Amino acid sequence: MTQSVTLINTSTDTFQTLVNKLNEVANLASNTMVTANTNANGSITTGNAYGNGIFAYATVGVVTALRGGNVQSSAELPVTSNVYVQSSHVKVGNSTANATANSTQLTFSTGAVYGQSIYQIGNSTVNVVANTTQLKFNGKSSYTGTSWYVGTTTVNAVANSTAIVLANSTVSFTLSKPTAAQAADGNYFQRADGAWSNVADLVLKVYDSSNTLLFP
Repeated sequence: MTQSVTLINTSTDTFQTLVNKLNEVANLASNTMVTANTNANGSITTGNAYGNGIFAYATVGVVTALRGGNVQSSAELPVTSNVYVQSSHVKVGNSTANATANSTQLTFSTGAVYGQSIYQIGNSTVNVVANTTQLKFNGKSSYTGTSWYVGTTTVNAVANSTAIVLANSTVSFTLSKPTAAQAADGNYFQRADGAWSNVADLVLKVYDSSNTLLFP
């Protein structure tokens, strides 16, 4: 980067001053200035640099990291133009969380995948799969275009536009909406089995202390 070197005064400076200035310039070229040559790895300059202006180069290679901020501290890296990736994919992440994107899919930490026809999130025990026809959770819960399924091998819930069903191997409960006539009537109630009945269909029964039916 820019280094200040005092010019030689030809009327007052000595030959030793000229030698000193040449040594100063040689030292700057060897240790401070950013230089270039035709070697395979180019010229090496060690140290920190800061410039105020625009730097342009045909190809820029970054050995360790590309970051925003200044020489002393890191900050967000603003990108003020469109980004075009010419390689096969883009990777974002660290040793535990990664995102990889290419022309066919987007993968998060090898456990979440978005492809052209499917979206997956999960690992070997918990998975979510979504596509144009259904949404599945670990193979036990799924959503399709007409119904929503949640459950395991013993307890399941199914919801669609007409009813909610809670069931297992021994009991089933269906919570369904009343018909338009039942809703307008106002005399219907929902029984323990989920079905709708009219109040007029209720039968009053009377039992004594020994549980003997007295009426009707």
